[in-house]
Amino acid sequence: KIDLLAIHGINTSEHLNQSVRNGGCIDIVRDWQKRNLIGHIGFSTHGEPSLIAKAISTNLFDYVNLHWYFINQVNSRVISLARKYDLGVFVISPTDKGGHLHSPSIKMMELCKPLHPIVFNDLFCFRNKNIHTISVGVSKETDFDLHLEAVSLLSESDVYIPKIQSRLEKESINN
Repeated sequence: KIDLLAIHGINTSEHLNQSVRNGGCIDIVRDWQKRNLIGHIGFSTHGEPSLIAKAISTNLFDYVNLHWYFINQVNSRVISLARKYDLGVFVISPTDKGGHLHSPSIKMMELCKPLHPIVFNDLFCFRNKNIHTISVGVSKETDFDLHLEAVSLLSESDVYIPKIQSRLEKESINN
């Protein structure tokens, strides 16, 4: 049995229509689900928020894989919509697309102190109670340790995140 199956790359209206039309991808995988070959069905996307909202509103999916992190919160509204439809939310590429945090600038390191930017971004993502999972890609072995550090600090995120977030926002306004 495959626990999670995602239709990859619903990035355009055409992709969505191919997936949800009668006889499309979703019909096939829902049949597999009925035969207990698949657990949950989701989709991944780099699409515009309006397209993601349309896909969520079909009420045909169990979860969505999308981009959302400190430097890109454009999908905030669709993440809230996912909650309305009881979809799981899986954030993809928070370390890489979240600002190349595997190789942060000295300035970014300073602004995120006392945390590493990877730890800050992980905690930032998980402060959103509508986020269920993040993918934790690593460019070097020690990056994984930073993700583990973030997990160990989950209960303390309110101590760190507001101060760091304020510094980052202030710096972005000043520049």
